[in-house]
This record gives sequence, C-alpha cells and structure tokens, in this order.
Amino acid sequence: MRHNESGREALDDFRRWMEISGYSSNTIESYIRGVRSYFDWFCGKYGRDPRELFRENIVDYLQDLKRREVGHVTYNSYLAALQRLNAFWIERGIQADIVILKRDRWKAQAGNESPTQHTTEEVERFLQVILESGNRRDYTLAFFLAYTGLRVSEAIHLQMKDVNLPARQLVVQFGKGQKRREVPMSTRLVQVIRSYLKDIRPKYRTAERSPYLFVSPRGQQLSRKTIYGLLVKYSRQAGVNPEITPHSLRHFFCTRALEAGYTIEEVRQIAGHANVNTTLIYAHPSRKSMLEKIDRL
Repeated sequence: MRHNESGREALDDFRRWMEISGYSSNTIESYIRGVRSYFDWFCGKYGRDPRELFRENIVDYLQDLKRREVGHVTYNSYLAALQRLNAFWIERGIQADIVILKRDRWKAQAGNESPTQHTTEEVERFLQVILESGNRRDYTLAFFLAYTGLRVSEAIHLQMKDVNLPARQLVVQFGKGQKRREVPMSTRLVQVIRSYLKDIRPKYRTAERSPYLFVSPRGQQLSRKTIYGLLVKYSRQAGVNPEITPHSLRHFFCTRALEAGYTIEEVRQIAGHANVNTTLIYAHPSRKSMLEKIDRL
C-alpha cells in the first residue's frame, strides 16, 4: 500500500509515532535528521518525496553517502533512522518488506579515525553565515559551542553567575555524572560573549528574570530542539554537509584543542570525559589529513 503524504507530513507522522512510543527527544531529533537527509537525496534525484522504501534506492543512497566521504558515525546514524522509518511504515501498512539489512552498517575499526566531521574552514564558514544573518544571539551560541566543547545540555543550563569574563573561565556546575568542572575561554570568545551581554541579551523580555546565559523570547532558556533546528538551518545556508550539530561542534573543539597543543589529560578535563579513552579517539588523524600529509613528502 502506498501513501500520498508529503515529505513534511510523513516526517510529522513519524515524529508523533516516536513520541508516543517513548523515544527520547535526542533520539527523535537524530532520526528525523537522518530521514530528512534521505528525503532530500531522493527528492533531488527523482523530483518528489519517497512513497515507500526500496532496497535499490537504499543501496544507491548509502553508496552516495560514502562517495561524499560522510563519516562512519553519521553514516550509521542515518542508517539507523531509516531502519526506524522502515519499521514504522511496515507497522502502518505502507510497505511490507524490510529493506535495510544488518550488513549495511559501516563497521569502522574502533579508534581508527577521529569522529570529527568538520574542518575549521567549514565551521568558520558556518559561523560567518550566522553572523551575516544578523542574529547575534544565534552567532554567540554557535561560537560558544564550537570553542568551549560544552554538551548542549550544559550550554542551555549555564547560568550568568557561572561565567567569569575577566578570568576567562566558566564553570559547568552539573556536567555529565553531576560533576563540576572549569572551562577556559579564549579572548575571542570573551569578546563575543561580552558584546552579546551588552547589546543583545537585554533586548529579550525574559532577560531580567532568567538566570541563564542563553535566553529565549518565549521562556527563560533555550531548548535542545530549538538549538538543533537553528544549527541545521544555518548549516544548509552555509552549504555544510553533513549538517553541523551541537555534538559535532563538541567533536570539533576536542580535535582543535589537541591540534593547538593541549595534552590529552587537559582536553579530558575541559570536555568532562569520564574516561581518557574517549579523549584519545580525537588524537587519531583523519584519512583526509593523512592523504594531505603524504602529498608533502
């Protein structure tokens, strides 16, 4: 049985099904992002949204992801999203066949490559697009995530009292595992935050009563969903693919910190990794960087 929903309607229906099924908000946003990537690819190739999933299309799409050198983490995330959509459409009677197989998963060797997906040039282009959009709050938020490495949950709960601009330091009071840690800030980041606090934040009607650094016009703090949506929007405007997410900016920060001369232990402490092995994966060079270096020999 085929359905006549538009891509947006299909995504909304899929989202409602996951919400009813008890999926976490992070998982829902990840799956929606993955399915949207497939819909965009399909529409670009065939001029319309998919009405069901065919094995032949999935194989073609996965090969295209690899041709575009999408990292294995993103690849497997998009694949998992399509598996959920496949299950959902079977449950709804839209299709009968399972078209995504276990062997489709990209089994990258653990520890073989840094999970960082975006170059400095891509992140700076992304930030420039936000700056030119005129939305200085969004610019400050994205810049902050890229150059502190905070988790999105830590950023949205960061309070004004936890940011010490003269000392160029912020304090994460309740990081993962309820652990407190101190995070240094660059001079450039301090300047961006200071400008935001002076000229932008006071314009929000919720600013006076909100203790949080990043405020929303509708509430005291931003939501995860809002931040994910903003980053995806600006990524598309900047032509950055795969799209930038709060977590990919965290990956970016950890890699850049090591490249800048921080030790493994220093990055572990700043990022709040419980296990040093998590930090060590950022020390592995990417395939692209190794190819660039071999050409210099």
